Amino acid sequence: MNARSICCATVLALSVLCTGCWDATEIDRLAIVSASGLDLVQPDPESPPLVQGTLQIARASEMGSTGGGSPTTTTGSSDAFILEQAKGENALEPFDTIRKRLSRKLFLGQRRVIVIGEDYAKHGVYDLVDEVIRNPQSRLRTYVVIAYHGTAESILELPYALNRLPADAIAEIEQQGATPEIDAKEFIEKLVSKGDTFAMGIQKVQSNPDSSDASTSTFQLNQIAIFRADKLVGWLEGPTFQGFLWIYGRIKRDDTTVRIKGVPGYLTGRMLSIRTERSISIVHGRPQINIHTRTQYDIAENGTPMNLNDPINVTKVRNAIQQEILSQIKSTMDTLQHQYVSDPFGFAEQLHKRDPRAWEKVHEDWHSVYSKTPVVITADVEIRNSGLTGPRCASPRGKHVNRRTRLMFASILCLAIILVVTFKMDYHMLVTAGSKRERIVYGTMFTIGFIVTAIYVCSPTLPDPLRFLEGPIKPLTAWSIS
Repeated sequence: MNARSICCATVLALSVLCTGCWDATEIDRLAIVSASGLDLVQPDPESPPLVQGTLQIARASEMGSTGGGSPTTTTGSSDAFILEQAKGENALEPFDTIRKRLSRKLFLGQRRVIVIGEDYAKHGVYDLVDEVIRNPQSRLRTYVVIAYHGTAESILELPYALNRLPADAIAEIEQQGATPEIDAKEFIEKLVSKGDTFAMGIQKVQSNPDSSDASTSTFQLNQIAIFRADKLVGWLEGPTFQGFLWIYGRIKRDDTTVRIKGVPGYLTGRMLSIRTERSISIVHGRPQINIHTRTQYDIAENGTPMNLNDPINVTKVRNAIQQEILSQIKSTMDTLQHQYVSDPFGFAEQLHKRDPRAWEKVHEDWHSVYSKTPVVITADVEIRNSGLTGPRCASPRGKHVNRRTRLMFASILCLAIILVVTFKMDYHMLVTAGSKRERIVYGTMFTIGFIVTAIYVCSPTLPDPLRFLEGPIKPLTAWSIS
C-alpha cells in the first residue's frame, strides 16, 4: 500500500514538470511585425493632431522557399510584407486599433526598426519611449531612425532591392559600422540622462536620379537627427555629419578625400581605425570641452602628381587630412553649441560624474553654459600605407613615367624647333639689315618667352602644358613620351 501511494505521488509530481509549451502559438497564427512607424497627422485644422501608427507585417507564407529551394518572393518586391495603419490620440491607440481588426495575434518580438516621422519627432517622443519601455514584447535592441523631411509611412512602404523585408535592410545598414548604431536602449538612455539624444536619419531617394519611375525609390542613412530633451531640433548633414562621426568615434570604416594646397587633383584616404576621447574639465573655474581623435589611414587613390614614396609628400597628405578632420569637428561643435544648443555627446553627464559640485552650479542653466563652453580639438593622423607605387599611374599604357620629366622634355623639344626655324628665317635679316635696336628687342622677347615657358612647365600649380602640345606637335610629344 505504501509502495503504491509513493508510486502515484511520483507520477503526479512528474506530470507537473511535463506541462509542454503551454503558451506556444503556431507561426501561422501570428502577425509578425518587422517594423513600426509613428506620424503626426491633422485631418481637421480645428481639431488637435492625431498619431498615425503604421505596422510593416511580414507575410509568413511568402518568407519561405519552394520545393526546389528558391525563395517564394524576390527581393525588391512588396509581396513579402503588408502595411496596416490606424489613427489615435497617443502612441499606443493606433496599434490597439490594428490589433482588433487582424485575425492574427500581433507579435512585436521580431520588430527590428522603429521609424519616427519628422513631425512626430518635433512634437516629442516621450509617449513612444514610455510604450517601448512598458511593453514586454518590445526589444530594446530595435533600431530607432527618424524620417528626414518625411513620414514614417513613406519609408515603410518602400521595398528594398537586396532584402525581402525593408526592415532587415535598415538594420543591416546600421550594423555595417559606417554610421552610428543607435538602438532603442541607447536612444532611451541618452534621453533620460543629463544630456540630449540623437538618432540616424533615413531619407527616401531615387536609386537612379535620372529616372522618374517610383519603383526605383529606395532609402539611405546620411543624416543625424539632433534632439533637445525629447524634441527634434535639427539635422546634421554634409561636413557636420562627417564631423559628428569623428567625435562619435565608434565607426569602422570611412573614406576622406582631400586636396593638397598647391597641387592639382584630389587624394583619398581609407580609414583603418579611429579612437576618439571626449572629456570635460574645469579650467580656471569654467568648463572646457576636450576632443582628441587618433586615426590610421591607407591611401586608397592618388589623383595628384605627388610621389608618395617621398616622406615630405606623405607629411603633406597627413597634414591635409588632419586639417580636414579638425575643420569638420569644429563645424559640428559650432552647430551643436550655437544653432541647436544640444548636448548629444553627454558632456553634462560626464561633468556630473566627474565634478558633482561644479555640476550643481550649472545644472539649472546647463544649455546656456554649454553654448559658451570653449572646445579644444586635437587630431593625430597616421598614414600606414601609401600603396605599391609612389606616383600615380599617369601613362595610359601603364608605364610609370614621371610627369614633370615628360612635360619638360616635350617643351624643350618644342622650343628647340622654334629656335631653329626662327634663326633660319631671320638670322640673315638681323645680321645684315636689322638695326642694333631691333636685335636687342628681338633677343629680349625671345629670352622672356623662354623664361616664362620654363616657369610654366616647372610649376605644379599651373594647368597641364601637355594639353597645348597635343595639337600641332602631337607626333613630337608622342615621340618624346615614348
